[in-house]
Amino acid sequence: MRQLCNSRYVNVQEAELANAQRPDITFQNSKVTCPIPVEIKLLDKGWSGNKLCERLENQLIGDYLREADAKHGIFLLVSKHLPQTKYWIINDKRTCITNLSDELTLFWKSIAYKYPEIEQIEIIVIDMNIRAQASINHEKYSYSSLI
Repeated sequence: MRQLCNSRYVNVQEAELANAQRPDITFQNSKVTCPIPVEIKLLDKGWSGNKLCERLENQLIGDYLREADAKHGIFLLVSKHLPQTKYWIINDKRTCITNLSDELTLFWKSIAYKYPEIEQIEIIVIDMNIRAQASINHEKYSYSSLI
């Protein structure tokens, strides 16, 4: 990330914020008064839908975005080996990993009125199973084109 940023931002791992909190990663830029925190959750560790919602609200928003100038945050969820049958209950709705970002975004929108100073929360889900399958398919295609 540091090589690709082209001096537009700096990313810092576990940097301490003014309130003594330590998000997993922060993005900083001299033109922005407050760093953008990134909270990372590994879905393979068994996070429930309720716990993800609680961490989004209490950790990312409640802890990392407490500063007056803090207006943006990123909630990054990563899955490496989850089965296709895994699901979460969010907003009383059963959801799979494909829709997890959308459902957590709806949850955020349902509580956003409590945090009028927050301008944007971005929820990103990365499913490494999809990346692995794409790599396998690419290798098959590359090999078959050589024959």
